[in-house]
Amino acid sequence: MSNNDEMSGSREEEDSARGPYKFTPEKVKAICDRIRKGSFLRHACERERVTERGLYHAMARDPEVAADVHEAQAESEENLLARMEVNTFDWKREAWLLERKRRDLFKPPKAEAEVKQELTGKDGAPLIPRVQRSPAEIAAELARLQTIAAETAADLDEIRQRKGE
Repeated sequence: MSNNDEMSGSREEEDSARGPYKFTPEKVKAICDRIRKGSFLRHACERERVTERGLYHAMARDPEVAADVHEAQAESEENLLARMEVNTFDWKREAWLLERKRRDLFKPPKAEAEVKQELTGKDGAPLIPRVQRSPAEIAAELARLQTIAAETAADLDEIRQRKGE
């Protein structure tokens, strides 16, 4: 809104039959400041004692008002995205806000959609699970396997002796 004096005068003339124009440049700036700080459009309007519907009418009548509001909304979204990048451990609040502010851009995936995910190793080879064990568990398992191997070797020797080999 580069030329505030001209805009105020033309708005008052345009709306003389309906009463004074509520969306002065100062009012629009206050609404946009609230939006930039993270307020929803409806809440910013309520705090400035105007209706959301009235703001939409003002945006339709005045392209500069529309541009200012859209710019404030874009800055608010950029701020939320930047906070998500910085705060990677607690990004869910910002994501929730983005989903509600701009569902057209940030809507969550549909809950009904079934997601099938398959994992493979290098070049499509199957994954080999690795189990983490303590050294004591590994030593106990090794001793158990050695006992089984010794018993199997003894059984094999006994079978060979019976056959006369």
